[in-house]
Amino acid sequence: MKEENYLAKWAEGALSDKELSKFSNEQDTALLKRILLSTSIAKIDIPATLNYQNLESRISNKPIQKNTFILRIAAAMIAILLAGSIYFNLEVSLSSGSEIEKITLPDNSQVTLLPGSELSYKRGFGWLNRNINLSGEGIFEVTKGKTFKVATSNGTVEVLGTVFRVISNSVMPFEVSCLEGKVKVQNQFILTANQHFNNSKKKVENVSDMKSFLSDEGVYYYQVPLSQVIQILERYMEIEIKEDFNQEFVFTGILPIYELESALQSISLPFNLTITKLDELTYRIND
Repeated sequence: MKEENYLAKWAEGALSDKELSKFSNEQDTALLKRILLSTSIAKIDIPATLNYQNLESRISNKPIQKNTFILRIAAAMIAILLAGSIYFNLEVSLSSGSEIEKITLPDNSQVTLLPGSELSYKRGFGWLNRNINLSGEGIFEVTKGKTFKVATSNGTVEVLGTVFRVISNSVMPFEVSCLEGKVKVQNQFILTANQHFNNSKKKVENVSDMKSFLSDEGVYYYQVPLSQVIQILERYMEIEIKEDFNQEFVFTGILPIYELESALQSISLPFNLTITKLDELTYRIND
């Protein structure tokens, strides 16, 4: 047996005291016995709650907890962005019905919707862009800022800050009139103050007497076929007008929309037409 192993063998009980004496004297053997006895009865208090497996697991899982925390933050941010995206893309729709509706947009731009018109925009209007959709007739007073776009089924009108009107419905041809500032129509035609665009003509015209689109007197129209003006009046007044006249008449001027008698005179007298009342809600106009 190697000498360096005899103490271990003796401590384990594999080596007797007699055999140990071959490697050490009696004093060393007695000392070794006392040491062995002391260590055998010694106690080390270990907390009952100490769990080595749990401790090892907690230590090894620290990086995983850190990654989980980061993932939770990322998930929360994605949720916030998703909720914001959904909110800002929600659509706001407004209609005028049979009335004139005045609307203030989130950027403080003003819109006057004439009867039978609809307007819509996303809740992100003013933050992400200034895009709106229009069906019908609207008068706009746009505050300065980002590009302001009015999309219609007939084309898009683009401005920075101005006063203009857009007409795009089933009754009238697509028309744009500019009272102040500058307007781009269909990404091609540029209108400045007192200019008018008619889609059927594909032409920009100067209009010297265009001072206001809507006033206490009524609504201004420029070179609109009389039959179309009559349809507009029917919508305003909620009446029916039967037509029997030359369809080539063109109306330019103010159409009274607050008083029926004045309105009927405005569409008949300039063209020497006669108005006949058939009942409370029905009229005939003929030459």
